[in-house]
Amino acid sequence: VMVVDPEFAATIASIKDDMPSVEKIIVNSISPMDLNFAHEYLPNILKNTMPVSQPENPAEADDVAALLYTSGTTGRPKGVVIEHRHLYNLVHGLNQSVYKRYTETSLNIALIAPYVFDASVKQIFASLLLGYSLYIAPESARLDSRRLLEFYNTNNIHVTDGTPSHIQLITEGIISGSPIPQLNHLLIGGEALTVSTVENFRDHYREAGIDVPVVHRSELG
Repeated sequence: VMVVDPEFAATIASIKDDMPSVEKIIVNSISPMDLNFAHEYLPNILKNTMPVSQPENPAEADDVAALLYTSGTTGRPKGVVIEHRHLYNLVHGLNQSVYKRYTETSLNIALIAPYVFDASVKQIFASLLLGYSLYIAPESARLDSRRLLEFYNTNNIHVTDGTPSHIQLITEGIISGSPIPQLNHLLIGGEALTVSTVENFRDHYREAGIDVPVVHRSELG
């Protein structure tokens, strides 16, 4: 059983070719496309009572935790195995470089990246394993400056992921009159991050007399 996004048809085709033993996939939304594969709708599964007890067989370090597929923009999508040791090292590194400074604070962490992208891993597992709250941004907030800032402010977000484009969206939202979000830390990657983009962003915080968030240029996602 695998959880996938039905919008990525090429990935689904690759899964079928790479792993014929997979009998069913779980999709997060009903897609008009013909998946041509046994599937089940995720919300229907979540309606059932999920077990909350400790698993009988705890995972070992070299057990598979996730399988991430490349986008396939340069060819056929390729599956990359993520083991539990990889997740542990990632979360440990994030705790040392980012979250350790906020040990006395109950943090609200935003997930801006789609959950099927590798950038989501650092937000999902760091927030849950370190005991923080995870807030998943709706699709409408990812590309709209006003809705993005509304999402940040409504949920009192302290730490967020994103790309340099999202820094520009935040800046545009502030310029257009939206309340400035009280962010503490931004984990930015995926695109080239210029000094001018960061300084323009931080200048608007300084002008409002608000503590300037830490912009962390990360290669983790």
